[in-house]
Amino acid sequence: MEKIAVNNLVLILRKMLKGERFIVFRKLKSQRKKLENCKGPEAEKKKLKAKRLREQASYLMKADLKRVALQAFAAEEPWQNVLVQSDSTDQQRVEARLIGRPRIQEVITEFRSANPDWKQWVPKLLEAWEERKEKHKP
Repeated sequence: MEKIAVNNLVLILRKMLKGERFIVFRKLKSQRKKLENCKGPEAEKKKLKAKRLREQASYLMKADLKRVALQAFAAEEPWQNVLVQSDSTDQQRVEARLIGRPRIQEVITEFRSANPDWKQWVPKLLEAWEERKEKHKP
């Protein structure tokens, strides 16, 4: 039953991530435009940040939503920490922005509160899915 429940939640999360992706994309786009139009002594810094936001937006549209959903379930540390860390990649930042959305967090916290022992069986289940996926790859 656990396996089916997690699979159903992954499917629900994928659909939700699809909608949230466009919200995050619009937010990145508006932030980028503000930074590009900025003038003043720190204009060079802001243009570099705008370039980084453009790269994040392009990755966002290419992101594999199933993998992001699986990572959302498996992660133990809060995703907001990734946004603060200076050594995180653009890919990690985009995934953190997606997973950090309130609707996504609501589903994850609801699942974790309903299954207090999720730390024991969810990572094993996801690992088994990955092994099976690799085994059946042509």
